[in-house]
Amino acid sequence: MARQGSRRVEVFGPLDRSFEELAHDYAGRIVSTFEAHSVDTFVVGRDRDAIVLGIELEQRSDALDALVQALREPGWLLDWEDGSRSGTVALRKSRRRRVVLRARRWRIY
Repeated sequence: MARQGSRRVEVFGPLDRSFEELAHDYAGRIVSTFEAHSVDTFVVGRDRDAIVLGIELEQRSDALDALVQALREPGWLLDWEDGSRSGTVALRKSRRRRVVLRARRWRIY
């Protein structure tokens, strides 16, 4: 177990590759998911070990639907930020939260 703020998060032990390789693999999986659902993406930059992608605001609903459908394995989390408000939700439950859909920033892991 590890902590993320006040949340306890289960970890899966040692990684079989570097954080950089892992971030690249996950970003590729997410970009492929978006492409398959006609969601346009662009690279914004990097944030520590993460690759930051952007989508058009009008495509948020389609993007979230695509992620929920494609990343069905347990353990995927979504951090959301909207101004001073923020939170974390299991990705598979994120469609039930209107605040997630309105959020200006997501972090998927």
